Amino acid sequence: MPYLSLQRLKAALPEQFTAQLLDDHQVGAADPSVWAEIVLAVEGEIDGKLAQRFALPLAEPTPKLIVDAAFVLAAELLYQRRGYYDEQNPWTKRANTIRGTQGQQGGQPGLLDRIASGEVPLTIATPAARPPATAITEPSRLSSGYGNNLT
Repeated sequence: MPYLSLQRLKAALPEQFTAQLLDDHQVGAADPSVWAEIVLAVEGEIDGKLAQRFALPLAEPTPKLIVDAAFVLAAELLYQRRGYYDEQNPWTKRANTIRGTQGQQGGQPGLLDRIASGEVPLTIATPAARPPATAITEPSRLSSGYGNNLT
């Protein structure tokens, strides 16, 4: 099942605006083939990161963290298709926190990178991959207290 749906997009953005973002033929309605391209691009980006750690496709229901990330990435891509880049695009900053900026000077890992590394759990029920460190120590049995090694 896809990470995002056109119904969710229409519920979050005004339908008239959604139609403008997805209407390449100026017919006043969203073009399903354009939406299919957006879905493939967003899912490819997300799966490319998550495949480092998880078997894909993810089990249903899709974790809310991924559904929300997919929505932001799709909204950014839709605005970019209409010529809104960088500061003009209201979704770019949020998308960069999801995607990360590691390829840029002073870049940071994004949410998807942190999920793939196990730093952030995919769901509430998933424990973080890096539990607190624990050291269990005991005196060595191969050494006397005087620095002479016993063999």
